Amino acid sequence: MVSSEAISSTFSPAAWGIFDVPRKIAIIRLRWPVVIVCSYLLLYSRGGWFDPIMIHGFLLLYLLSNAALYLVDEKLFAFSYFYTPLVIFDTLFLTVSLAVSGQTSADFYIACFLTIALSCICHDFRGLMVVTALAPLLYGYSLFQTTEVYDPSIYLRLPFLFVSSLFYGYFAQLERVKKTLRKQAEQVVQNMAMIHKAKSEFLSVMSHELRTPLNVVMGYAELIQDKLLGEINQEQEEALGMVLKQSKDLSSMINSIMDATRIEAGAVKVRSQVVSLGDFLDELRSLYSLPLDKELTLIWDYPADLPVIKTDSEKLKHILQNLINNGIKYTDKGHVTISARHFPETATVEFKVADTGMGIPEGALPLIFEMFRQLDSSDTRSYGGVGIGLYIVKKFTELLGGKIEVESEVGKGSIFTLILPY
Repeated sequence: MVSSEAISSTFSPAAWGIFDVPRKIAIIRLRWPVVIVCSYLLLYSRGGWFDPIMIHGFLLLYLLSNAALYLVDEKLFAFSYFYTPLVIFDTLFLTVSLAVSGQTSADFYIACFLTIALSCICHDFRGLMVVTALAPLLYGYSLFQTTEVYDPSIYLRLPFLFVSSLFYGYFAQLERVKKTLRKQAEQVVQNMAMIHKAKSEFLSVMSHELRTPLNVVMGYAELIQDKLLGEINQEQEEALGMVLKQSKDLSSMINSIMDATRIEAGAVKVRSQVVSLGDFLDELRSLYSLPLDKELTLIWDYPADLPVIKTDSEKLKHILQNLINNGIKYTDKGHVTISARHFPETATVEFKVADTGMGIPEGALPLIFEMFRQLDSSDTRSYGGVGIGLYIVKKFTELLGGKIEVESEVGKGSIFTLILPY
């Protein structure tokens, strides 16, 4: 299945490092030159629009606005809804500073417009740096060809072009990277969905194609074992018994694969019905009445007053059978205890399957409910299976509105707890 966590971590906005520094630091550093340029423009303004006290007040607030950003949570800087108002505010402050300063002319406004436009359309960081460096140099060269070169105030215009180019170019690159990463993320999701679909279709087709000849093999083996095709000796009967056992195990694996593909395709539906838990467990217990071929005891522990609930009995049966079979499979000697309790105060029923088997390493506990996950995936593993059973258990439990928990200690056994509402 597509992992949203993996994708979100790969394409996290906080990870975009255009300046190879955290987003918060980059934005604050870029704003400081803007603050400084605006301060000079206002402090040395000629317009006389505001008295010095008002100008100093505005500048103090502007300085504090950038200093306050150091206290803001860094996560907010990853979102455009936070930094876009900052860009708009700085643009307004820059515009007012230029207008109030009285030190600009029409050619300077044209130079600013062209510089900002070029900075925003640059498609890579190197292009932005070229524009940032050339803009003040070219404008300065043009100024030195005029008589304005003798006016000291014009030197404020050169850093203004540099700062505005870097400032707006950075945010343009930021949005461009954001758009690119969004497209890449969408493409990854599409590719993974296609791979997932192809895998599910392959498993479904292969399971169907394997099950048909397997049923034929099992059918003929049963006919021979029942001596309907002639007499057989004891050795042949034992061999046929082994063939049938392995065939049934393989059939169970194939059915599990088909169940898993149906779950992933969303084709599994819950068919709730009234279920008497006492009768349900009695019937389940009867399926394990035959003696086991190992030093193992099944202990059934449930009261007679279990409630009648509404649930999908087939899925509940599948869940418990899988847990019981796993307990038997991974316990060479000892016991497997199947217990049930109901809690009227929370309207829940709790099933436990506890064994005294090999146990599960602590590091593997979060992984055991994943598809095709096995504790021992080596070629020499002692236990069969393809690692689908517990995946189906978890998915069926979720469909029934319950939850599954596991406790385990290596060498001491495992306890699986199924909690269902009723």
